[in-house]
Amino acid sequence: MEAYLGESKIYTGEKMYYSEESLLQWEKKLLGTHFFRIHKSFLINLSHVTEIISSRHEVVLDGKIRLSVARRRWTEFQKRFMRYDVSK
Repeated sequence: MEAYLGESKIYTGEKMYYSEESLLQWEKKLLGTHFFRIHKSFLINLSHVTEIISSRHEVVLDGKIRLSVARRRWTEFQKRFMRYDVSK
């Protein structure tokens, strides 16, 4: 999910949808799930992380989408990802 003009863009494997809800609203709704806010503009599904580039504080989703993780969120991201059970 991506913040977009106070609303959100939601990406699936095939389509993109617009939501009138902000990324903060989505983050609250998805609290305790496999979603994580990596940056003020991005909320990601941990099950789609295929690579972590620690030296650059980046993640790769589905082997093709590269996103930066905010420095202040990096440590928490690493903890959450390590606890994440990919079988879910």
